[in-house]
Amino acid sequence: MDWKERLPFLVWTVGGLLLAAGLIGGGITGRLSTPYLAGVLAGAALIALGLHLSSDLIRTWMVRRSTRYGVNVAIMIAIVLAIAVLIEGLSFNYYRQVDLTEDKLNSLSDQTVQILKGLETRDQRVQVTAFLDETQRGRARSFLDRYAYQTGRFRYELIDLDRNPLLARQFDVTAYGTLVVESGGNQQRVQEASEQAIANAILRVTRSGKKVVYFLKGHGENDPENTESEGYSQVKRAIELENMEVKDLLLLRAEKVPDDAAVVIVSGPQKPLHEEELKRLSTYVKRGGKVLFMVDPQTEANLNSFLADYGLLLQEDVIVDRLSGLLGEGPLTPVITQYEPHQITEDFRTASFFPLARSIRVMEGNGQPEGVSAGVLALTSPESWAETDLETLAEGEAELDEEKDLLGPVPVAAHVDVEAEPSDEVVDPDAKSKRARLVVFGNSRFARNDFLEVSGNRDLFMNSLSWLAEEEDLISIRPRERQGGGPIFLTAAQSRLVFFLPVVGLPGAVLLVGLIVYRRRRRAR
Repeated sequence: MDWKERLPFLVWTVGGLLLAAGLIGGGITGRLSTPYLAGVLAGAALIALGLHLSSDLIRTWMVRRSTRYGVNVAIMIAIVLAIAVLIEGLSFNYYRQVDLTEDKLNSLSDQTVQILKGLETRDQRVQVTAFLDETQRGRARSFLDRYAYQTGRFRYELIDLDRNPLLARQFDVTAYGTLVVESGGNQQRVQEASEQAIANAILRVTRSGKKVVYFLKGHGENDPENTESEGYSQVKRAIELENMEVKDLLLLRAEKVPDDAAVVIVSGPQKPLHEEELKRLSTYVKRGGKVLFMVDPQTEANLNSFLADYGLLLQEDVIVDRLSGLLGEGPLTPVITQYEPHQITEDFRTASFFPLARSIRVMEGNGQPEGVSAGVLALTSPESWAETDLETLAEGEAELDEEKDLLGPVPVAAHVDVEAEPSDEVVDPDAKSKRARLVVFGNSRFARNDFLEVSGNRDLFMNSLSWLAEEEDLISIRPRERQGGGPIFLTAAQSRLVFFLPVVGLPGAVLLVGLIVYRRRRRAR
């Protein structure tokens, strides 16, 4: 073959390499800058020149049988590529995600999904404007895509702070890493692209005002300000993350329970409540109030007769659980494994641990007061029992007495729904109904700082609070720390490189090798 025949092939090769280098380089960097654009234009020009120089050769090839076969193959390849493009287009608009990771690293919690579904119910839209640098953008896009996948009412935009200074000034953003969540004119800034932070921001911008949760104090109750192991500071933080406000309530000094009280929590009182306090609580319940009682065993809180008016009986016993000892906890920390059907425990399959708990009985049939609907919420394992001989138990020698003790499953939590009496007084103006609600636990230690994050304790407490506050859309399993190694996050350039190497680079190398082999075989003939 003389140089006239070799020249078109050489021009094609150089042109193809320049064109491929320009396209791949521009694809990896995300923009067709001047060097890559020059490569694309030069490559296209050389390919056109090569076609012109080899016009006679092309006409000769076209009449050959091998050329016809090659054209047929090219047509088949084009059809396959067209089908692939069609499938890709359909999958882009109609797709379903499946998370196959062991710890569901790529899934949102049930709580977050319910919050997003609530946007459709309330006909609200949420816009997230994320001011992130290049290294943050890849992770944020993957994370925010999970939100957008759940509902079309969630949209987001990733903004380069340096390229959009006017938009940054509009949102008063001066540093990377800020996400602005908007809905209906409300705006909330988030400095952390985490599931709980985004979900909490959505709650803040889509709900008007804050519900107030009051902690009764003055009787040795658990302190929401205490950060020690026996404190309730983690509970306070969990409540505030649900867009609620926490306040103290000293009922002896107040004329009544405040009108803005969404829920009153009576957590582990060690001293008796005064009769006047009980009257004020009773008045609050009659007006449609919501109260969470958490009463530990071997304490005299003077709540027996109060709760009996609502169909519940606090028992003078301590629950013993042999199964708990097998799991590494003491026998006085019963394992809660059974949950009765209720909104609080719907789809709840996680065990809870109640260190030092007493049993609660629900009056049955005609024993329940008029207008009261009470039921068991949670029970211990069948291997447990409610020990009534507290003196022997204190000596560590308790044994099951089937005549006196209650054999498991033992009820340790109950719920009450009460018909409120007609009243002109305001009780929680944001309440959806005037029906009063009570939740009673025979234990308060399960929500202390040292036990709140154990298994399902936190979810059980927060679900109960959400039901009392009539925030049923928040009743679900809340996001928690993931175990195991995290995913690998790539920058935009790295992700494009990972795409182009197997999709373009390897096939291109195979094609080049094929052309070289073809040319060598032609020379050998």
